[in-house]
This record gives sequence, C-alpha cells and structure tokens, in this order.
Amino acid sequence: MHKIVFFEADEKEEKNLRFLLSSFDLDFEPQPLSLKNFKVATDAQAIGIFVHSKIDKKILDKLSKLKLITTLSTGYDHIDLKECKKRGITITNVPTYGDDTVAEH
Repeated sequence: MHKIVFFEADEKEEKNLRFLLSSFDLDFEPQPLSLKNFKVATDAQAIGIFVHSKIDKKILDKLSKLKLITTLSTGYDHIDLKECKKRGITITNVPTYGDDTVAEH
C-alpha cells in the first residue's frame, strides 16, 4: 500500500482526504514539514504540503522513498524544483487554488 503524508492539513481536509483516498495509507501532521518532524514521512512515497513547508535538499535527503510532492496551493516557489527533477520526484500543484478569492479581492 502506498503511503502519503499530508502536512499542514486541518481537520476538515483530513476528513475529506481520508474519504477520497481510502485505499492509501495516510498520515497527517498539522505542522509544516521541517527537519524537526520529517520522520513521519521517511517511508512515504508521496507528501501533500502547503506553502509553509519548505522543500529543499536537506529535507529531500531525509525522504529517500519520495516520488511525488503535491502542494495544495498554486505557487511552488517553496519547493526546490531542480533538486526534485534530479531525483525523479514529480511535483504537482493546484493551478486554480484561490481564483475566486483573488478575483474578489
């Protein structure tokens, strides 16, 4: 079974993700991914993050099984794309995240 760890997810997101991804082994960490809490994801093939999780070489060195990073945001400037490409890690984002709120602003 593939393991996915979500960082920065609130209770509502966790409930929805557990329902939608019921065939996966899921873990949730309310804090951003960091060198302090990476151990929850050392055996994960995928992680879900938000903008406060900074993905750099130091973090990637700790997550050797990682194949997919999905940021639950539009921007991905908090992810070292070059390092991920070297390691064969796929990056996804949500290109339409916040479209309504930005338009309303």
